[in-house]
Parts: sequence; structure tokens; C-alpha cells
Amino acid sequence: MIPAWRKLWPECVAGRDFEGFEEPPVVPVIVSLGKSMGLEVSEEVVEELVEDHKNEHTTEELQHLHKTQQEEVAEEMSSEEEEGASGNISSAEIKELCFLWSITRAIVEKWHPNKAVVNRSINMFNDNVIDHFRKIQKSRQHQIILERWFSQESQTSEPQPQH
Repeated sequence: MIPAWRKLWPECVAGRDFEGFEEPPVVPVIVSLGKSMGLEVSEEVVEELVEDHKNEHTTEELQHLHKTQQEEVAEEMSSEEEEGASGNISSAEIKELCFLWSITRAIVEKWHPNKAVVNRSINMFNDNVIDHFRKIQKSRQHQIILERWFSQESQTSEPQPQH
């Protein structure tokens, strides 16, 4: 860019000498901003972060970092799902939730003037919220079916008393 500007406006570029140019210290500024926001910030931690960002990473390092972050997010999501699935919501509450959602959805579909917004919102809510509870209900139904099947299996496999 400098050679291009030198041709267009030589006075702007000619007198500039960047040798010996030092970056202003950013660590104290970051620490003071953090403290002014009420955060607990130490100069050592900020210095470490600044140093980490100065180093350029290779493509392999970036790919590894990205993969690690994806695995962490997936692990968090699965643990949150397990916590949610193992929660104490009853099947009756799930049925009531689904029933109330169907009523709400029908009213909104009928009366809201913007059908495109309604459809997007309903689909998003179904995909992100209601499906979670439907999966819990479905897994419980499968569990009940399996329990019935095993209980019937054990009843028929017991030897019958002979007279």
C-alpha cells in the first residue's frame, strides 16, 4: 500500500519512519478496563493471553484446537441432555406440555398475520424445545414396552406346577 500511496500522495508517506516503533503497552490498559467493569483481572493472566495471541499457529494446530473445541461443546451438550433427561419431569407433565403447545400453536397459526414468521418460529420451537420432551416420552414408552415384554417372558418361562 505504501508504494501506491507514494505515487498518489508522496507527502503523506515520504516522511514516515517506522523503525524503532514500539507497540503501546496493552496489558495495563486491559487490566484497568477490566477493573473498571468490576471484573477481577490480574496482569499475569492478561499478559499470558496477549503472549498467546502473538504466536501464530500452524494449520494443524488450528485444526486440532477447533476439533478439541467441538468435542468439548459436544460433551457439554450431551451432559446437559443427560441431566435434562434424567430430570424429574413426569410423563403427565410432558403430555400436558405437548397438549398446551398444540393449542398455543393452533391459536398463533390462526391469528398471527405473518404466516412465514409463525412457521419459522413454530419449527424452531419444535426442533429446539418440544422434541427434547418428546424424546424423553418416547424413551419412557420404549422402556415400558421392554419391561412388559421381559415380565411376560419371565412369567411364561416359569415352570408350571404339575398335579
